Amino acid sequence: MKKVSLILILMLSISAFAQDRKQERKQDHKMDKVEMSADEMATLRTKKMALKLDLTEEQQARLKTLFTEEATYQKTMKAQHRELRKDTATWNQNRFAIKNARLDHQKEMQEKIRTILTPEQFETWKASADRSGKKMKMKQKNKY
Repeated sequence: MKKVSLILILMLSISAFAQDRKQERKQDHKMDKVEMSADEMATLRTKKMALKLDLTEEQQARLKTLFTEEATYQKTMKAQHRELRKDTATWNQNRFAIKNARLDHQKEMQEKIRTILTPEQFETWKASADRSGKKMKMKQKNKY
C-alpha cells in the first residue's frame, strides 16, 4: 500500500511540474513577439518570395511596394477590428461585411501579384500559398 501511494504521489508531482513548464513556455513565446514596421514586414516577405521564385530586381521592387501597402492596410484593419470586438453586438452584426471585404481585398492582392509575376512564378506562388493556408487552418483547429 505504501508503494502504491508513493507512486501515486510521484506521478501527481511530475504532472503538476510538467503543466507549469508548459505555461512558462507559452508566456515566453508571447514576450518574444515584437511588432515590426510595415517596411520591415514587406522586406522580409519580399526576400522570402525572391528565394522561392527567383525574382528579378524589378519584380522585387514592385512586390516590396505592394507588400508595404498591404502591411499598412493590415495594421489599420487590425486596429479597427480590435475596436469593433469591444462591442460584441456590433461585431456580430458586421461580421459578414468584414469577412466579405477581407476576401475582396485578397482577390485584389492576388490580381496585383499576378501582374508582377510570370505565369510560372504565379503558379508556384499560388501552390505554396495554398499549402500555407491549409497549415494555418490546421494550427487553428489544433489550438483549441
